[in-house]
Amino acid sequence: INSVLIHQFNYITDKGFPISVAASVITLYAFFAIIAKLVYGFLSERIHIRYLVIVSFVGGGVAISILNYAESITVLYIYAIVYGLTRGAFLLVTPLTWANYFGRTFQGTIRGVATPFNMVASAAGPLFGAWVYDTQDSYFMAFGVFSITFLLGAFFIFLAKPTRRPHAQTNING
Repeated sequence: INSVLIHQFNYITDKGFPISVAASVITLYAFFAIIAKLVYGFLSERIHIRYLVIVSFVGGGVAISILNYAESITVLYIYAIVYGLTRGAFLLVTPLTWANYFGRTFQGTIRGVATPFNMVASAAGPLFGAWVYDTQDSYFMAFGVFSITFLLGAFFIFLAKPTRRPHAQTNING
């Protein structure tokens, strides 16, 4: 997420769009990211979190591909809406997914183990994007890798078996 957010402004202006368009795309993304939190919060109480994560990841991959091929302001706005609606929910669906798959007892431990990996990825992704741009004078390959990463994430979540709620124990002795 950070990689695209950090590089999208320069990417849009490098494609020849004015600074005002790049700023409006980022603003539109942020607006729909806020909306996504409300929508996914509502949906998470009605739909298994696994499916919401899949939608979120597929949407992120599709949105980055849209950005990668955008040649008009309209397409950039479509990217901002799709990316905002799907990636904006990331901070919501991640802890819900952990809780649904691993229980609530060890949330601190799970976060403690996962956070260093997240931080490394958050730092390395933008550096990778910058390196690709510096060596190829284009973000195209970097955004392609980011898109594929989201789609692979969706695939692996799809493979994860949905959790089953434990059956309540009944007292057969009355």
